[in-house]
Amino acid sequence: MDKNFFVKLNNKGVSLLFAIFLLLVFSFIGVTLITILINETISSSEELLSIQAFYLAESGCEIAITDNLTDRKLSYNSNNTATINYNNFTIEIKRKIYDNVTVFECEAYTGDIKRKIRVKIKNNI
Repeated sequence: MDKNFFVKLNNKGVSLLFAIFLLLVFSFIGVTLITILINETISSSEELLSIQAFYLAESGCEIAITDNLTDRKLSYNSNNTATINYNNFTIEIKRKIYDNVTVFECEAYTGDIKRKIRVKIKNNI
């Protein structure tokens, strides 16, 4: 047999192994990038829900303060809690009245995310 024949066969085997190795490396890089992108998407959507919950809680406190100043009377239950539902969001307003201060605790829920804001206002004497 010709010596060049074996040299050519060995080169073909090395090329095949190198091609498979490159395929594995690029596959690993691709899977890693996809995993990172999925995690970032989930994280950013949770952050968006958190921001929405915060602003909803803030809006709940503004509604409670306006209601307190104008005597429109939100419908508070026996626990001094009022609930506002809008689409997929829920705002709970808890009112505590002291001698010269009213405290509103406003909690907003968006899915599993909850944000709470507490506001104290001075009562008119």
